[in-house]
This record gives sequence, structure tokens and C-alpha cells, in this order.
Amino acid sequence: RFGNLTIAVAFYLWAIDLAIVTIGHFLGRRGSAMSNDGAAAQFTPFYRPMVYYLREEQPLRALKQTSADKCVQNTAMLVVGLVYVSFYGLGVLSMHTILAHMYNRKNVWFAVLLGILALMAGLSTMDDLTQIGSPWGIQEASPWASRLLSLRGCWIFPVAVVWLAAAVAASFPPSWCADC
Repeated sequence: RFGNLTIAVAFYLWAIDLAIVTIGHFLGRRGSAMSNDGAAAQFTPFYRPMVYYLREEQPLRALKQTSADKCVQNTAMLVVGLVYVSFYGLGVLSMHTILAHMYNRKNVWFAVLLGILALMAGLSTMDDLTQIGSPWGIQEASPWASRLLSLRGCWIFPVAVVWLAAAVAASFPPSWCADC
């Protein structure tokens, strides 16, 4: 059936989108690990540390770090990495649950939840796209994170939203098209 294919494509596009967000934000955090922010900011998972130095200055700053600073940064990166991996896992499971309930049970509230999720992901995408080009943004922290989040914002997310709308349409076909 058309609906099964549409739901599958929408699901895998959102899984790719979540993977790009997870990898991009982790790379951005790793690149800005030597920021001057305190330990509380370092351990906050979805906090984007400000980079007040250029990439060329990183080796010099790394030599000046104390062992306590390195220990805090490594522990913070471990915690943040675990949080991002769990974010991806829970995001994929929740997207599967939402799409399955919307398609199989014909529950309209899951379609509303999917719309709210798409709105929040759109706001997140716009935030990432505005932070890419700033002098202290993602591009200075990690060029690969910048590339991944640009790919997500310009190509993956818009296509995922279109397939999401098609999944909603496939879940609730018109009454004259019962076999669609």
C-alpha cells in the first residue's frame, strides 16, 4: 500500500535528521570544549559553549590547560555523548511510536503531536542555520558540524517535512479512497 511506503520514508528521513542533529551538536561541543565556561555549563547537554578563540589557537590553549581542566572536559564530553546517543535513540523510538499510532490506530492526536514536533524541529533548524555563520558559532567550533547542520537545514529537513505531510495524508485518506 502507498501508506506503508510513505510512513517508512518519513520515518527514515526523520531518523537521518535526528542522526545529523546528534552528530552535529556533539562535534560542535567537542570543538568548543576548551571554552572559558564553568563546569556547570560544560555539563549542560544542549548548551552551546561560546568559542572566544580561533581554531588556530586551539593547540596553544591545549598546552596551557591543567590536568583538572582536562579531566572536567573529558568527563563532560562523556556525559554529553551519552545524552546525545540517548537523545537519538529516544527520538527514533518516539517517532516510530507516533507514526505507528497515527497510521494504524488512525489517532488524530498523534498527527497533532507530529505537527508540534515538526514545528519544534523547524525552530531548531533555523537556530542552527543562524549560528553557523557567526564568528563564534558552529563553524568556528567544528567545520564538520557546520557542514552537517547546513545539509540538514537546506536539504534533509524540508524533504522530511514534505514526507511527513504525505504520511499524515496517507494515514487519513478521504472517504472515497478506502484502499489508498
